Amino acid sequence: MEIIINFLKRLKGTRRRNKIIVIIVILIALFFVLRGRAKKVPLQYATVSKNNIESRVSASGILNGKKSVSLHFAIAGKLNYLGVSIGDNVSKGQTIAALDNTDLNSALQTAINNRRNTQAAVENIHDQVKDHSSDETFSQKATRTASEVANDNAWASLLAAERDMQNAVIYSPFSGVVVNQASLNPGQNITTTDLIAQMVDFSQKDFDATVDESDIGQVQIGQSANVTLNAYGDTVFSGKVVEIDPQTQTSSTGAIAVIVKIEVGDSRIAKIYGLNGNADIITSSKKDVLIIPQDALIDDSHVYVNKGTGITEKREIKIGIKSDTDVEVISGLSEGEQVIINPQAISK
Repeated sequence: MEIIINFLKRLKGTRRRNKIIVIIVILIALFFVLRGRAKKVPLQYATVSKNNIESRVSASGILNGKKSVSLHFAIAGKLNYLGVSIGDNVSKGQTIAALDNTDLNSALQTAINNRRNTQAAVENIHDQVKDHSSDETFSQKATRTASEVANDNAWASLLAAERDMQNAVIYSPFSGVVVNQASLNPGQNITTTDLIAQMVDFSQKDFDATVDESDIGQVQIGQSANVTLNAYGDTVFSGKVVEIDPQTQTSSTGAIAVIVKIEVGDSRIAKIYGLNGNADIITSSKKDVLIIPQDALIDDSHVYVNKGTGITEKREIKIGIKSDTDVEVISGLSEGEQVIINPQAISK
């Protein structure tokens, strides 16, 4: 630096233009000198050690039951009876709701009478053409056919009337808890879109995890999982994958996902449908294997190894499963060696 100052003093007698050029050159040289003296980032190390490692797929989801169903009437009508409310425990076969069946019963009786009438007409026609199958005229055939068709139509109408009577009552398909229903009152006209009751069978508590389609190939039935629910803080509930939905669904953000059911058999969890939470599905695990931090990887097959006294060596390795922070080392490193966990600090 002193040399540069003395040199600048000797420039006093030089022409202005030459002075500017020389000063620019000096400043550029000074920049590179100071740059070379910049403080280097210290290297950080981690020791290759043996430990257990787990590879996981994480997903958000909601608490559900073994089964759930939304009950609606198959026909429109006037609500005559509503026997459940939200929170009620319901037994299989219990009557949930019923429509006023006055008109339906009348229609059924009419259908029964029409069927009796057409059946009698058919039997009468058959008596008339009995023993005349070989010489039945076209007129007789037309009369017989019309009578048979009318009888068949009357039978179809009778079945439809019976079905409407059956559809006027909703029975519980399984034992469970009513978790939701529309605001309805007897005497109110309802349609097939009105929710009479949503039921959940909590005999088995399931967590419905929404797994991204890019991860679903790693998930299999029988794998263990750890579930946390927002309502229970940091409490971890053990579970097991029991079902993988055979179809995808599109989320509100446009992502494609698959629902994975995780059975969570813990009595501490309340029977509340829709509790939000997260699940970590353990897709693979190994015990007592060599591991290093993922930060040590230059790429998926190389690390820097500390050889001592400031010397580093770029080493090729073979890796196995990964956790959120660590990676298994299959070959290329030995227990006790040190790897650089900030390899970007090493000059190229």
